[in-house]
Amino acid sequence: MIGVEKACEIATTERNEPFVDVITDIGSGFVIGTVARNGEVAEMFPVLVYKDSGKVETFRVPEHIEEIKNGKQIKIPSKYRFKA
Repeated sequence: MIGVEKACEIATTERNEPFVDVITDIGSGFVIGTVARNGEVAEMFPVLVYKDSGKVETFRVPEHIEEIKNGKQIKIPSKYRFKA
């Protein structure tokens, strides 16, 4: 089972961006938006990291709006928070 810290590590590695700006737990996984080193938020869909496998895929928000609405916001681990 993948936890929040590991999911952040996977997402930031996948996107090659060191920080996270949002984490939503949708049950099957964590939807994670990443942030560039300079604090810029990329204009791309977040990634979904599955809890059971660590598998990553692009999370197309418009197709999954109900999952996001019903998801639970998760506190970003300090290691992955952008520090201005």
